[in-house]
Amino acid sequence: MNRRTSCPVLRSHTRTVLSSLPKNPLPETTCRPSGVTAPPLAAAPKRFEGLGRLHHPVTTRSAEALAYYEQGLRLYHSYVYGDAARCFQYACQLDPSAPMFYWALSRALSRSRIDGITAEQAAFRAVELAANAPEKERWFVVARALEVSGPQQREAFLDTLDAAIARYPDDAELWVWRGRSLGDGAQAAIPYHLAALQVNPDHPSANHELVHAYEGTSRPALGWPYTVAYRRSAPNMPHAHHMQAHLAMRLGRWDTAIECTGRSVALSKAGFPDSQQPHHVDIMARCLLHQGRFAAARAEEKIDRNGLPWARILLREQAYDELFRWVEARRARAPADAAYIAALAHLDRGDVGRARDELARLEALLGRTNPTPYALVEVRGRVLVHSGQWEEGLKVLREGAARVVTDYGQHAWGQGSLMLEAWGEAALVAGAWAEAEEAFLEGLAHEHGSVISALGLQVVAEQRGRPELVAHYAARARENWKRADPGALERELARMRGLAAAGALARRQGTLAPSGGGS
Repeated sequence: MNRRTSCPVLRSHTRTVLSSLPKNPLPETTCRPSGVTAPPLAAAPKRFEGLGRLHHPVTTRSAEALAYYEQGLRLYHSYVYGDAARCFQYACQLDPSAPMFYWALSRALSRSRIDGITAEQAAFRAVELAANAPEKERWFVVARALEVSGPQQREAFLDTLDAAIARYPDDAELWVWRGRSLGDGAQAAIPYHLAALQVNPDHPSANHELVHAYEGTSRPALGWPYTVAYRRSAPNMPHAHHMQAHLAMRLGRWDTAIECTGRSVALSKAGFPDSQQPHHVDIMARCLLHQGRFAAARAEEKIDRNGLPWARILLREQAYDELFRWVEARRARAPADAAYIAALAHLDRGDVGRARDELARLEALLGRTNPTPYALVEVRGRVLVHSGQWEEGLKVLREGAARVVTDYGQHAWGQGSLMLEAWGEAALVAGAWAEAEEAFLEGLAHEHGSVISALGLQVVAEQRGRPELVAHYAARARENWKRADPGALERELARMRGLAAAGALARRQGTLAPSGGGS
Protein backbone atom coordinates (compact mmCIF):
# COMPACT_ATOMS: atom_id res chain seq x y z
CA MET A 1 0.00 0.00 0.00
CA ASN A 2 1.17 3.52 -0.69
CA ARG A 3 2.29 5.83 2.09
CA ARG A 4 -0.48 7.45 4.08
CA THR A 5 -0.95 11.07 4.93
CA SER A 6 -0.87 12.05 8.57
CA CYS A 7 -3.51 14.75 8.05
CA PRO A 8 -6.14 14.39 10.83
CA VAL A 9 -8.79 16.03 8.64
CA LEU A 10 -8.43 13.30 6.02
CA ARG A 11 -8.49 10.58 8.69
CA SER A 12 -11.68 12.08 10.10
CA HIS A 13 -13.32 12.20 6.66
CA THR A 14 -12.45 8.58 6.04
CA ARG A 15 -13.78 7.39 9.39
CA THR A 16 -17.00 9.32 8.82
CA VAL A 17 -17.57 7.82 5.38
CA LEU A 18 -16.61 4.28 6.39
CA SER A 19 -18.94 4.31 9.39
CA SER A 20 -21.91 4.91 7.09
CA LEU A 21 -21.13 2.23 4.52
CA PRO A 22 -23.20 -0.97 4.38
CA LYS A 23 -21.70 -4.42 5.00
CA ASN A 24 -23.91 -6.15 2.44
CA PRO A 25 -22.83 -9.40 0.77
CA LEU A 26 -21.85 -9.39 -2.87
CA PRO A 27 -25.12 -9.27 -4.83
CA GLU A 28 -26.03 -11.76 -7.49
CA THR A 29 -25.84 -10.39 -11.02
CA THR A 30 -28.49 -10.95 -13.63
CA CYS A 31 -26.60 -9.44 -16.55
CA ARG A 32 -26.72 -11.44 -19.74
CA PRO A 33 -23.50 -12.91 -21.19
CA SER A 34 -22.05 -10.51 -23.71
CA GLY A 35 -20.34 -13.00 -25.97
CA VAL A 36 -18.18 -10.07 -27.12
CA THR A 37 -14.45 -9.61 -26.72
CA ALA A 38 -12.34 -6.54 -27.31
CA PRO A 39 -11.17 -6.37 -30.93
CA PRO A 40 -7.39 -6.57 -31.36
CA LEU A 41 -5.24 -3.54 -32.05
CA ALA A 42 -2.87 -3.59 -35.00
CA ALA A 43 -0.08 -2.04 -32.94
CA ALA A 44 0.69 -1.51 -29.28
CA PRO A 45 -0.09 1.94 -27.84
CA LYS A 46 2.91 4.01 -26.94
CA ARG A 47 4.14 3.81 -23.35
CA PHE A 48 4.89 6.97 -21.34
CA GLU A 49 6.43 7.85 -18.02
CA GLY A 50 5.23 10.57 -15.69
CA LEU A 51 1.48 10.32 -16.25
CA GLY A 52 0.51 9.82 -12.61
CA ARG A 53 1.65 8.06 -9.47
CA LEU A 54 -0.69 5.13 -9.05
CA HIS A 55 -0.43 1.37 -9.09
CA HIS A 56 -3.36 -1.01 -9.04
CA PRO A 57 -2.25 -4.66 -9.09
CA VAL A 58 -4.88 -7.03 -10.43
CA THR A 59 -4.93 -10.68 -11.40
CA THR A 60 -3.22 -11.22 -14.76
CA ARG A 61 -0.70 -13.55 -16.33
CA SER A 62 0.97 -10.68 -18.23
CA ALA A 63 3.15 -8.02 -16.63
CA GLU A 64 3.00 -6.03 -19.86
CA ALA A 65 -0.79 -6.10 -19.80
CA LEU A 66 -0.75 -4.82 -16.22
CA ALA A 67 1.51 -1.92 -17.28
CA TYR A 68 -0.96 -0.93 -20.01
CA TYR A 69 -3.87 -1.27 -17.59
CA GLU A 70 -2.20 1.09 -15.11
CA GLN A 71 -1.27 3.55 -17.85
CA GLY A 72 -4.90 3.46 -18.96
CA LEU A 73 -6.02 4.32 -15.43
CA ARG A 74 -3.65 7.29 -15.34
CA LEU A 75 -5.04 8.53 -18.65
CA TYR A 76 -8.65 7.92 -17.62
CA HIS A 77 -8.16 9.93 -14.45
CA SER A 78 -6.89 12.88 -16.53
CA TYR A 79 -9.88 12.69 -18.91
CA VAL A 80 -7.81 11.36 -21.83
CA TYR A 81 -10.49 8.78 -22.49
CA GLY A 82 -9.73 7.67 -26.04
CA ASP A 83 -6.09 6.82 -25.27
CA ALA A 84 -7.18 5.18 -22.01
CA ALA A 85 -9.62 2.95 -23.90
CA ARG A 86 -6.87 1.85 -26.30
CA CYS A 87 -4.57 0.97 -23.40
CA PHE A 88 -7.29 -1.14 -21.79
CA GLN A 89 -8.14 -2.68 -25.17
CA TYR A 90 -4.52 -3.72 -25.63
CA ALA A 91 -4.33 -5.10 -22.10
CA CYS A 92 -7.37 -7.26 -22.95
CA GLN A 93 -5.55 -8.41 -26.07
CA LEU A 94 -2.44 -9.40 -24.09
CA ASP A 95 -4.46 -11.23 -21.43
CA PRO A 96 -8.05 -11.87 -22.54
CA SER A 97 -8.80 -13.77 -19.31
CA ALA A 98 -8.35 -10.83 -16.91
CA PRO A 99 -11.72 -9.43 -15.77
CA MET A 100 -10.34 -6.12 -14.48
CA PHE A 101 -9.08 -5.13 -17.91
CA TYR A 102 -12.65 -5.38 -19.20
CA TRP A 103 -13.92 -3.50 -16.13
CA ALA A 104 -11.60 -0.64 -16.98
CA LEU A 105 -12.39 -0.80 -20.69
CA SER A 106 -16.09 -0.54 -19.88
CA ARG A 107 -15.52 2.64 -17.87
CA ALA A 108 -13.46 4.25 -20.62
CA LEU A 109 -16.08 3.35 -23.22
CA SER A 110 -18.65 5.36 -21.29
CA ARG A 111 -16.62 8.44 -22.31
CA SER A 112 -15.27 7.33 -25.70
CA ARG A 113 -15.81 4.57 -28.27
CA ILE A 114 -14.01 1.85 -30.17
CA ASP A 115 -15.51 -0.22 -32.92
CA GLY A 116 -16.75 -3.69 -32.03
CA ILE A 117 -17.58 -3.39 -28.33
CA THR A 118 -19.70 -1.17 -26.08
CA ALA A 119 -19.36 -0.18 -22.44
CA GLU A 120 -22.18 -2.56 -21.50
CA GLN A 121 -20.68 -5.47 -23.40
CA ALA A 122 -17.28 -4.93 -21.79
CA ALA A 123 -18.87 -4.79 -18.32
CA PHE A 124 -20.78 -8.02 -18.88
CA ARG A 125 -17.66 -9.70 -20.28
CA ALA A 126 -15.84 -8.76 -17.07
CA VAL A 127 -18.54 -10.52 -15.03
CA GLU A 128 -18.16 -13.64 -17.14
CA LEU A 129 -14.41 -13.71 -16.60
CA ALA A 130 -14.67 -13.04 -12.86
CA ALA A 131 -16.29 -16.34 -11.91
CA ASN A 132 -13.05 -17.65 -10.44
CA ALA A 133 -11.37 -14.29 -9.74
CA PRO A 134 -10.45 -13.04 -6.26
CA GLU A 135 -13.42 -11.75 -4.28
CA LYS A 136 -12.24 -8.15 -4.44
CA GLU A 137 -12.25 -8.17 -8.25
CA ARG A 138 -15.74 -9.69 -8.25
CA TRP A 139 -16.93 -6.68 -6.25
CA PHE A 140 -15.46 -4.35 -8.87
CA VAL A 141 -17.03 -6.03 -11.86
CA VAL A 142 -20.44 -6.60 -10.26
CA ALA A 143 -20.63 -2.94 -9.27
CA ARG A 144 -19.75 -1.91 -12.79
CA ALA A 145 -22.34 -4.26 -14.30
CA LEU A 146 -24.98 -2.65 -12.10
CA GLU A 147 -23.74 0.83 -13.03
CA VAL A 148 -24.27 0.22 -16.75
CA SER A 149 -27.64 -1.48 -16.27
CA GLY A 150 -29.66 1.71 -16.29
CA PRO A 151 -31.05 4.23 -13.78
CA GLN A 152 -33.25 1.60 -12.16
CA GLN A 153 -30.08 -0.06 -10.84
CA ARG A 154 -28.52 3.18 -9.57
CA GLU A 155 -29.16 2.50 -5.88
CA ALA A 156 -28.04 -1.11 -6.17
CA PHE A 157 -24.82 0.08 -7.85
CA LEU A 158 -24.09 2.62 -5.11
CA ASP A 159 -24.89 0.09 -2.34
CA THR A 160 -22.53 -2.41 -3.95
CA LEU A 161 -19.74 0.13 -4.41
CA ASP A 162 -20.15 1.33 -0.81
CA ALA A 163 -20.00 -2.24 0.47
CA ALA A 164 -16.84 -2.83 -1.56
CA ILE A 165 -15.24 0.24 0.02
CA ALA A 166 -16.20 -1.02 3.49
CA ARG A 167 -14.39 -4.28 2.77
CA TYR A 168 -11.39 -2.82 0.94
CA PRO A 169 -10.80 0.72 2.28
CA ASP A 170 -7.13 0.55 1.27
CA ASP A 171 -8.03 0.62 -2.44
CA ALA A 172 -7.91 4.23 -3.66
CA GLU A 173 -9.61 3.32 -6.94
CA LEU A 174 -12.80 2.46 -5.08
CA TRP A 175 -12.85 5.79 -3.25
CA VAL A 176 -12.18 7.70 -6.47
CA TRP A 177 -14.83 5.75 -8.34
CA ARG A 178 -17.38 6.54 -5.62
CA GLY A 179 -16.50 10.22 -5.80
CA ARG A 180 -16.82 10.37 -9.56
CA SER A 181 -20.15 8.54 -9.38
CA LEU A 182 -21.49 11.85 -8.01
CA GLY A 183 -20.17 13.76 -11.02
CA ASP A 184 -16.80 15.02 -12.22
CA GLY A 185 -15.60 17.69 -9.83
CA ALA A 186 -18.72 17.42 -7.66
CA GLN A 187 -18.42 19.20 -4.34
CA ALA A 188 -20.41 16.41 -2.68
CA ALA A 189 -17.59 14.05 -3.68
CA ILE A 190 -14.91 15.93 -1.72
CA PRO A 191 -14.92 13.51 1.27
CA TYR A 192 -14.41 10.50 -1.03
CA HIS A 193 -11.45 12.07 -2.81
CA LEU A 194 -9.93 13.17 0.48
CA ALA A 195 -10.25 9.58 1.67
CA ALA A 196 -8.48 8.36 -1.48
CA LEU A 197 -5.58 10.65 -0.60
CA GLN A 198 -5.15 8.80 2.68
CA VAL A 199 -4.34 5.71 0.68
CA ASN A 200 -2.27 7.51 -1.94
CA PRO A 201 -1.55 11.22 -1.34
CA ASP A 202 -0.34 11.53 -4.95
CA HIS A 203 -3.32 9.85 -6.62
CA PRO A 204 -3.83 11.86 -9.82
CA SER A 205 -7.60 11.50 -9.92
CA ALA A 206 -8.23 12.50 -6.31
CA ASN A 207 -6.07 15.61 -6.68
CA HIS A 208 -7.55 16.40 -10.11
CA GLU A 209 -11.15 16.11 -8.92
CA LEU A 210 -10.49 18.22 -5.83
CA VAL A 211 -9.17 21.06 -8.00
CA HIS A 212 -12.42 21.00 -9.98
CA ALA A 213 -14.49 20.79 -6.82
CA TYR A 214 -12.88 23.79 -5.13
CA GLU A 215 -12.67 26.04 -8.20
CA GLY A 216 -16.45 26.34 -8.15
CA THR A 217 -16.63 27.45 -4.51
CA SER A 218 -16.18 30.74 -2.67
CA ARG A 219 -12.90 29.40 -1.23
CA PRO A 220 -10.86 28.35 -4.27
CA ALA A 221 -7.54 28.72 -2.42
CA LEU A 222 -8.40 25.50 -0.58
CA GLY A 223 -7.84 23.69 -3.87
CA TRP A 224 -4.35 25.06 -4.49
CA PRO A 225 -2.42 22.26 -2.68
CA TYR A 226 -4.14 19.73 -4.94
CA THR A 227 -2.94 21.54 -8.07
CA VAL A 228 0.60 21.22 -6.75
CA ALA A 229 0.11 17.54 -5.91
CA TYR A 230 -1.43 16.78 -9.32
CA ARG A 231 1.51 18.37 -11.17
CA ARG A 232 3.96 16.51 -8.92
CA SER A 233 2.18 13.22 -9.51
CA ALA A 234 1.88 13.60 -13.29
CA PRO A 235 4.74 15.81 -14.53
CA ASN A 236 4.33 14.68 -18.15
CA MET A 237 0.54 14.90 -18.28
CA PRO A 238 -0.53 18.10 -20.07
CA HIS A 239 -3.81 18.19 -18.21
CA ALA A 240 -2.10 18.25 -14.81
CA HIS A 241 -0.37 21.54 -15.61
CA HIS A 242 -3.51 22.90 -17.23
CA MET A 243 -5.51 22.33 -14.04
CA GLN A 244 -3.18 24.53 -12.02
CA ALA A 245 -3.93 27.28 -14.54
CA HIS A 246 -7.62 26.92 -13.67
CA LEU A 247 -7.01 27.96 -10.09
CA ALA A 248 -4.11 30.30 -10.87
CA MET A 249 -6.46 32.45 -12.97
CA ARG A 250 -9.12 32.33 -10.29
CA LEU A 251 -6.61 33.42 -7.65
CA GLY A 252 -4.92 36.10 -9.77
CA ARG A 253 -1.64 34.20 -10.11
CA TRP A 254 -1.21 35.14 -13.75
CA ASP A 255 2.52 34.45 -14.06
CA THR A 256 1.91 30.94 -12.75
CA ALA A 257 -1.03 30.52 -15.12
CA ILE A 258 1.21 31.44 -18.06
CA GLU A 259 4.00 29.11 -16.90
CA CYS A 260 1.86 26.03 -16.34
CA THR A 261 -0.29 26.61 -19.43
CA GLY A 262 2.89 26.93 -21.49
CA ARG A 263 4.03 23.63 -20.01
CA SER A 264 0.77 21.89 -20.89
CA VAL A 265 0.93 23.18 -24.47
CA ALA A 266 4.61 22.16 -24.82
CA LEU A 267 3.92 18.63 -23.54
CA SER A 268 0.95 18.28 -25.86
CA LYS A 269 3.04 19.39 -28.85
CA ALA A 270 5.75 16.92 -27.80
CA GLY A 271 3.27 14.07 -28.17
CA PHE A 272 2.27 13.29 -24.60
CA PRO A 273 -1.33 12.06 -24.30
CA ASP A 274 -3.83 14.89 -24.39
CA SER A 275 -7.43 15.40 -25.39
CA GLN A 276 -7.78 19.12 -24.68
CA GLN A 277 -4.99 20.94 -26.48
CA PRO A 278 -7.40 23.60 -27.88
CA HIS A 279 -8.57 24.27 -24.32
CA HIS A 280 -4.98 24.69 -23.11
CA VAL A 281 -4.29 27.18 -25.87
CA ASP A 282 -7.54 29.03 -25.16
CA ILE A 283 -6.43 29.48 -21.55
CA MET A 284 -3.03 30.66 -22.77
CA ALA A 285 -4.76 33.28 -24.95
CA ARG A 286 -6.76 34.53 -21.96
CA CYS A 287 -3.60 34.80 -19.87
CA LEU A 288 -1.63 36.64 -22.57
CA LEU A 289 -4.56 39.01 -23.09
CA HIS A 290 -4.68 39.74 -19.38
CA GLN A 291 -0.99 40.63 -19.37
CA GLY A 292 -1.07 42.74 -22.54
CA ARG A 293 1.21 40.29 -24.36
CA PHE A 294 -0.45 40.48 -27.76
CA ALA A 295 2.67 39.73 -29.82
CA ALA A 296 3.16 36.48 -27.92
CA ALA A 297 -0.45 35.56 -28.62
CA ARG A 298 0.02 36.22 -32.33
CA ALA A 299 3.15 34.07 -32.32
CA GLU A 300 1.26 31.04 -30.94
CA GLU A 301 0.11 29.30 -34.11
CA LYS A 302 -2.42 27.08 -32.35
CA ILE A 303 -4.41 29.89 -30.71
CA ASP A 304 -8.02 29.84 -31.87
CA ARG A 305 -8.47 32.97 -33.93
CA ASN A 306 -12.22 32.40 -34.04
CA GLY A 307 -12.82 32.62 -30.29
CA LEU A 308 -13.78 35.49 -28.01
CA PRO A 309 -10.33 35.77 -26.37
CA TRP A 310 -8.85 36.49 -29.79
CA ALA A 311 -11.47 39.17 -30.46
CA ARG A 312 -10.65 40.80 -27.12
CA ILE A 313 -6.98 40.83 -28.10
CA LEU A 314 -7.84 42.64 -31.34
CA LEU A 315 -10.01 45.08 -29.38
CA ARG A 316 -7.18 45.88 -26.98
CA GLU A 317 -4.74 46.29 -29.88
CA GLN A 318 -7.29 48.59 -31.55
CA ALA A 319 -6.82 46.50 -34.69
CA TYR A 320 -10.28 47.44 -35.93
CA ASP A 321 -9.99 46.34 -39.55
CA GLU A 322 -8.97 42.86 -38.50
CA LEU A 323 -11.58 42.90 -35.74
CA PHE A 324 -14.46 43.71 -38.07
CA ARG A 325 -13.35 40.91 -40.39
CA TRP A 326 -13.56 38.64 -37.34
CA VAL A 327 -17.06 39.95 -36.64
CA GLU A 328 -18.33 39.25 -40.15
CA ALA A 329 -16.80 35.77 -40.12
CA ARG A 330 -18.62 35.04 -36.84
CA ARG A 331 -22.04 36.32 -37.90
CA ALA A 332 -23.26 32.93 -39.11
CA ARG A 333 -21.69 30.61 -36.50
CA ALA A 334 -21.89 32.74 -33.35
CA PRO A 335 -24.08 35.78 -34.06
CA ALA A 336 -24.33 36.84 -30.40
CA ASP A 337 -20.53 36.92 -30.02
CA ALA A 338 -20.27 38.90 -33.25
CA ALA A 339 -22.86 41.47 -32.17
CA TYR A 340 -21.29 41.82 -28.72
CA ILE A 341 -17.78 42.49 -30.00
CA ALA A 342 -19.00 44.73 -32.82
CA ALA A 343 -20.94 46.88 -30.35
CA LEU A 344 -17.87 47.36 -28.16
CA ALA A 345 -15.72 48.21 -31.18
CA HIS A 346 -18.22 50.79 -32.48
CA LEU A 347 -18.39 52.43 -29.04
CA ASP A 348 -14.60 52.55 -28.91
CA ARG A 349 -14.69 54.44 -32.21
CA GLY A 350 -17.49 56.77 -31.11
CA ASP A 351 -20.14 55.34 -33.44
CA VAL A 352 -23.07 55.07 -31.05
CA GLY A 353 -25.61 54.55 -33.85
CA ARG A 354 -23.97 51.36 -35.09
CA ALA A 355 -23.44 50.19 -31.52
CA ARG A 356 -27.19 50.64 -30.98
CA ASP A 357 -27.87 48.50 -34.07
CA GLU A 358 -25.67 45.72 -32.63
CA LEU A 359 -27.50 46.03 -29.31
CA ALA A 360 -30.78 45.42 -31.14
CA ARG A 361 -29.28 42.28 -32.68
CA LEU A 362 -28.04 41.13 -29.30
CA GLU A 363 -31.41 41.71 -27.65
CA ALA A 364 -33.13 39.71 -30.37
CA LEU A 365 -30.71 36.83 -29.78
CA LEU A 366 -30.36 36.89 -25.99
CA GLY A 367 -33.10 39.11 -24.61
CA ARG A 368 -35.43 36.29 -23.55
CA THR A 369 -32.92 34.40 -21.42
CA ASN A 370 -32.98 34.49 -17.63
CA PRO A 371 -30.82 35.73 -16.04
CA THR A 372 -29.78 38.26 -18.64
CA PRO A 373 -26.37 37.32 -20.11
CA TYR A 374 -23.50 39.57 -19.08
CA ALA A 375 -22.71 40.44 -22.70
CA LEU A 376 -26.19 41.90 -23.15
CA VAL A 377 -26.05 43.72 -19.80
CA GLU A 378 -22.69 45.26 -20.68
CA VAL A 379 -23.66 46.44 -24.15
CA ARG A 380 -27.05 47.73 -23.02
CA GLY A 381 -25.53 49.72 -20.16
CA ARG A 382 -22.67 51.11 -22.25
CA VAL A 383 -24.94 52.15 -25.13
CA LEU A 384 -27.32 53.93 -22.76
CA VAL A 385 -24.46 55.87 -21.18
CA HIS A 386 -22.88 56.78 -24.51
CA SER A 387 -26.35 57.93 -25.67
CA GLY A 388 -26.55 60.35 -22.74
CA GLN A 389 -28.89 58.23 -20.60
CA TRP A 390 -26.32 58.11 -17.80
CA GLU A 391 -28.56 57.31 -14.86
CA GLU A 392 -30.29 54.41 -16.57
CA GLY A 393 -27.11 53.02 -18.13
CA LEU A 394 -25.08 53.14 -14.91
CA LYS A 395 -27.94 51.44 -13.06
CA VAL A 396 -27.89 48.55 -15.57
CA LEU A 397 -24.11 48.12 -15.22
CA ARG A 398 -24.17 48.54 -11.44
CA GLU A 399 -26.71 45.73 -11.13
CA GLY A 400 -24.72 43.53 -13.50
CA ALA A 401 -21.58 44.14 -11.45
CA ALA A 402 -23.39 43.19 -8.25
CA ARG A 403 -24.34 39.89 -9.85
CA VAL A 404 -20.95 39.04 -11.33
CA VAL A 405 -18.97 39.41 -8.10
CA THR A 406 -20.65 36.30 -6.68
CA ASP A 407 -20.61 34.35 -9.94
CA TYR A 408 -17.72 31.95 -9.49
CA GLY A 409 -18.10 30.71 -13.05
CA GLN A 410 -16.91 34.12 -14.25
CA HIS A 411 -14.08 34.27 -11.73
CA ALA A 412 -12.89 30.81 -12.75
CA TRP A 413 -11.75 32.13 -16.12
CA GLY A 414 -10.17 35.32 -14.82
CA GLN A 415 -13.22 37.38 -15.77
CA GLY A 416 -14.36 38.42 -12.32
CA SER A 417 -13.58 42.08 -12.99
CA LEU A 418 -14.90 42.46 -16.56
CA MET A 419 -18.32 43.80 -15.62
CA LEU A 420 -16.78 46.02 -12.94
CA GLU A 421 -14.40 47.45 -15.55
CA ALA A 422 -17.33 48.10 -17.90
CA TRP A 423 -19.20 49.88 -15.12
CA GLY A 424 -16.15 51.99 -14.31
CA GLU A 425 -15.52 52.95 -17.93
CA ALA A 426 -19.16 53.96 -18.38
CA ALA A 427 -18.93 56.07 -15.23
CA LEU A 428 -15.91 57.85 -16.75
CA VAL A 429 -17.98 58.64 -19.84
CA ALA A 430 -20.69 60.04 -17.58
CA GLY A 431 -18.20 62.10 -15.59
CA ALA A 432 -19.34 60.26 -12.45
CA TRP A 433 -15.97 60.20 -10.72
CA ALA A 434 -17.17 58.78 -7.41
CA GLU A 435 -18.99 55.94 -9.11
CA ALA A 436 -16.03 55.26 -11.40
CA GLU A 437 -13.75 55.09 -8.37
CA GLU A 438 -16.08 52.64 -6.64
CA ALA A 439 -16.28 50.43 -9.72
CA PHE A 440 -12.53 50.35 -10.32
CA LEU A 441 -11.74 49.73 -6.63
CA GLU A 442 -14.12 46.79 -6.76
CA GLY A 443 -12.41 45.67 -9.96
CA LEU A 444 -9.03 45.54 -8.21
CA ALA A 445 -10.58 43.83 -5.20
CA HIS A 446 -11.92 41.02 -7.37
CA GLU A 447 -8.92 40.87 -9.73
CA HIS A 448 -5.81 42.54 -8.38
CA GLY A 449 -4.17 42.20 -11.79
CA SER A 450 -6.83 44.28 -13.57
CA VAL A 451 -4.89 46.88 -15.56
CA ILE A 452 -8.14 48.58 -16.61
CA SER A 453 -9.08 49.16 -12.98
CA ALA A 454 -5.62 50.52 -12.11
CA LEU A 455 -5.63 52.86 -15.10
CA GLY A 456 -9.20 53.90 -14.37
CA LEU A 457 -8.24 54.91 -10.84
CA GLN A 458 -5.23 56.80 -12.21
CA VAL A 459 -7.51 58.75 -14.56
CA VAL A 460 -10.05 59.46 -11.81
CA ALA A 461 -7.21 60.83 -9.65
CA GLU A 462 -6.10 63.02 -12.56
CA GLN A 463 -9.59 64.47 -12.87
CA ARG A 464 -9.70 65.16 -9.13
CA GLY A 465 -6.23 66.69 -8.95
CA ARG A 466 -4.75 64.03 -6.67
CA PRO A 467 -1.13 63.66 -7.87
CA GLU A 468 -0.16 61.22 -5.12
CA LEU A 469 -2.92 58.81 -6.20
CA VAL A 470 -2.04 59.35 -9.86
CA ALA A 471 1.50 58.15 -9.13
CA HIS A 472 0.27 55.26 -7.00
CA TYR A 473 -2.14 53.83 -9.57
CA ALA A 474 0.22 54.50 -12.48
CA ALA A 475 2.79 52.33 -10.69
CA ARG A 476 0.11 49.71 -10.06
CA ALA A 477 -0.80 49.62 -13.75
CA ARG A 478 2.86 49.31 -14.76
CA GLU A 479 3.27 46.38 -12.36
CA ASN A 480 0.14 44.67 -13.66
CA TRP A 481 1.38 45.02 -17.25
CA LYS A 482 5.09 44.68 -16.61
CA ARG A 483 5.27 42.02 -19.34
CA ALA A 484 3.04 43.88 -21.80
CA ASP A 485 4.06 44.74 -25.35
CA PRO A 486 5.88 48.07 -25.80
CA GLY A 487 3.35 50.86 -26.12
CA ALA A 488 0.37 48.74 -25.03
CA LEU A 489 0.01 50.39 -21.64
CA GLU A 490 0.28 53.88 -23.09
CA ARG A 491 -2.35 53.06 -25.70
CA GLU A 492 -4.73 51.79 -23.04
CA LEU A 493 -4.14 54.85 -20.86
CA ALA A 494 -4.90 57.15 -23.80
CA ARG A 495 -8.17 55.31 -24.38
CA MET A 496 -9.18 55.68 -20.73
CA ARG A 497 -8.28 59.38 -20.74
CA GLY A 498 -10.46 59.79 -23.82
CA LEU A 499 -13.43 58.33 -21.93
CA ALA A 500 -12.82 60.70 -19.02
CA ALA A 501 -12.50 63.68 -21.39
CA ALA A 502 -16.04 63.00 -22.62
CA GLY A 503 -17.23 62.87 -19.02
CA ALA A 504 -15.43 66.10 -18.10
CA LEU A 505 -17.06 67.85 -21.07
CA ALA A 506 -20.48 66.61 -19.96
CA ARG A 507 -19.88 68.02 -16.48
CA ARG A 508 -18.78 71.40 -17.83
CA GLN A 509 -21.81 71.61 -20.09
CA GLY A 510 -24.11 70.73 -17.22
CA THR A 511 -25.64 67.78 -19.08
CA LEU A 512 -24.72 65.20 -16.46
CA ALA A 513 -27.64 63.15 -15.15
CA PRO A 514 -28.57 64.21 -11.57
CA SER A 515 -27.54 60.94 -9.89
CA GLY A 516 -24.62 60.22 -12.17
CA GLY A 517 -21.98 62.51 -10.74
CA GLY A 518 -20.19 63.09 -7.52
CA SER A 519 -16.79 64.54 -6.99
